[in-house]
Amino acid sequence: MNQPTIEALSTYSDQDAIAIGQLMLHLSDSFDGSPVSKALLSDIIASPYHEQLVARDEQGTIIGTATLTVTMGAGVGRNAWLEDFVVDPTIQGAGIGSRLWDAMIVWCREHGVRKLGFTSNPRRTAAHTFYLKRGAIIRDTSSFKKTID
Repeated sequence: MNQPTIEALSTYSDQDAIAIGQLMLHLSDSFDGSPVSKALLSDIIASPYHEQLVARDEQGTIIGTATLTVTMGAGVGRNAWLEDFVVDPTIQGAGIGSRLWDAMIVWCREHGVRKLGFTSNPRRTAAHTFYLKRGAIIRDTSSFKKTID
């Protein structure tokens, strides 16, 4: 396999929405593989505080993706949050995740971000090993979620 290209999505396409939706199946049982909605993906692309990074193979197919968001607060300054970081499991171990990770770190620096936060399902032990090898630490905290009706 040739080295994939890593890029930030700059325009919406149905093919990209389908490919990203299919990758989401590998993150959680809560995803059904549906394409990412045009409204959502377009909002991410247009926002100066979000980035949809993708890895493409030599045919232009998305084989990995990561969504980043700048978060800001008076007490914490400028941080970033990572969502939806996934590489096609049939080609994991080929360095694609590492290249996406490196692109995320560059993006964070370019946006004045000093800390990158994220969660990872406890069952994703390979992902945990990946993060720890790249200097991430496991925080001793509670994670909360509130559904807004």
